[in-house]
Amino acid sequence: MHRRPLSSEPHTAPGTAPGTTGGSRRALRAAGAFARAVLAGADPAAAREGAQAAGRPVEVDALRRVAVHHRVGPSLDHLLAASPGADGLAPLRAATRRAALVQGARQLTVQLDLRAVAQALDGLPWAVLKGPAAAATLHGGAPREFHDLDVLVAPAAFGEALRALEARGARAMDLDWAGIRAAGAGEIAVDLPRGTFLDLHWHLVNRPARRSRFRLDVPELLSRARPARLLGTGAPVLDPVDQLHHLALHACLSGAWRLLWLYDLRLGAAATGADGWAALVERCRRAGTGLAVAMALGRARAVLGAEVPPAVLRALAGRSAWTALGTAATALRPPHALVEARRNGAVVYTSTADGTDASARELVGALRRRAGSAAGSAAGAPAPVGMQRRTGAEREHYLADVAAGRTR
Repeated sequence: MHRRPLSSEPHTAPGTAPGTTGGSRRALRAAGAFARAVLAGADPAAAREGAQAAGRPVEVDALRRVAVHHRVGPSLDHLLAASPGADGLAPLRAATRRAALVQGARQLTVQLDLRAVAQALDGLPWAVLKGPAAAATLHGGAPREFHDLDVLVAPAAFGEALRALEARGARAMDLDWAGIRAAGAGEIAVDLPRGTFLDLHWHLVNRPARRSRFRLDVPELLSRARPARLLGTGAPVLDPVDQLHHLALHACLSGAWRLLWLYDLRLGAAATGADGWAALVERCRRAGTGLAVAMALGRARAVLGAEVPPAVLRALAGRSAWTALGTAATALRPPHALVEARRNGAVVYTSTADGTDASARELVGALRRRAGSAAGSAAGAPAPVGMQRRTGAEREHYLADVAAGRTR
């Protein structure tokens, strides 16, 4: 569904391992270890020399694959260019420079579409999430990869927001409104006038099965939103504590395997003081998200050295033993050693709920569904029937359900 007119994804070279663009798995692990070290704050020149001394030289093709898979190409390119040893690192920037240039070009379109979104939603309770918001508030002007826009709108204003966007040339991409309503979707896909893909959210968690695990109050979040300057446009973003809360929750429920997510958390943690940590613990307690946030922040701490106080992790997770599974998954399948989104331990994170028992039930259910899906595929299950377009009345039913709080 996401449109990607500009891509930094290289083609797979003949004779390489599946899912790679060159080099052996050993080379990919070396490149991943280098990327991890640089994102964790190590001097890139020293990290490269250390890899060479250990007999694990950083290969350009392998680093390119790692950067693309983890969406850290622009960030790595900036860190390499800003290094005191930048001249000696110029060959490695062949792995990251294209991603940085593509991101720069992509932002021109996003910039124009964000301006239109801000004009359409003026006066409504809304905020920009993730990509441009994280780039502006956490990365300090340094490049950060993002492909689209995510906007959160108060449920009561969701229909009005969609109609205001449509009046300026946007269009909903999925017209199966009965299906959207039945699914209880917490967001809809919108195509903006200049081609940017917009996820228009009325909740931070899209799937109702996952949403029901927590008690997030969207109007309360938006009441604390702060003004920011994003790509030259004034737009609201979540306050620093809510932003860290959301980035950690999103990372956990997405599997916590992408280095970009962990890098965001590292930067967010570095900007959080004692009062911020105390506020985060309290807000997570009320929302039932403490364990999920602890899982993501714990992985960011283990992988990228995020400055998260151990006492905060204990306060977030309570006495749950679930975090031990996250620790084991990180040790057995460290994200920087992976270049395929499979067999990466993500299910431990995506199953996290409010407590150990609830998380264990979610994990068992996920594994059963996975086994059932594999069995159905082997048995030659029929292809899904195409989506049927629905009427405007069904769309209005969905928007009314969201506004009235009737959506699961």
